[in-house]
Amino acid sequence: MNDTRIKPSIILKYTLFLGLMAFFSCENPPPKSLHETHPVQSMQATPFRIGGHLRFLDGESGELRQQINVEIAETEGDRNVGLMYRKSMPDTVGMLFIMPEEEPVDFWMKDTYIPLDLIFLDKNQKILSIAPDNIPQSTSLISCTAPCKYVVEVNAGKSAAWGLETGDKMKLNRVHL
Repeated sequence: MNDTRIKPSIILKYTLFLGLMAFFSCENPPPKSLHETHPVQSMQATPFRIGGHLRFLDGESGELRQQINVEIAETEGDRNVGLMYRKSMPDTVGMLFIMPEEEPVDFWMKDTYIPLDLIFLDKNQKILSIAPDNIPQSTSLISCTAPCKYVVEVNAGKSAAWGLETGDKMKLNRVHL
């Protein structure tokens, strides 16, 4: 005699499978900048794409404080993703966000696994403020209330180690591939 009943273990596995499918197909991470409202297109970490060499200079003397390579987040999609999902970043690399307008900005660390310093700059590439040692995956806002055109993200503690201060300047040389 054939037993045509469905086994409870198969029903449980099927239910779990459907639940996971629904969860992953509906979840979009929140945008990195709250001024950017389009959902992230991919939940995959991308390799670093160096788009320029950035120098931080003393605001008074013009002396070099530090030079790093930067990935440039200039499009809305790139700004939304930023450093999300990346597990590490070399100390000689950062990410430069170029905002479409000079305005106050808000960032958060959701889905960002690297502790970061955020350096906020005006349209003249002068440091307005530095938000050091931001906690990975936090949804607390990291804000610059002054009009901001650029934001640089570097590993936590680097802005202090390099001696960066409000009023220092940034100079960017783009790499054209």
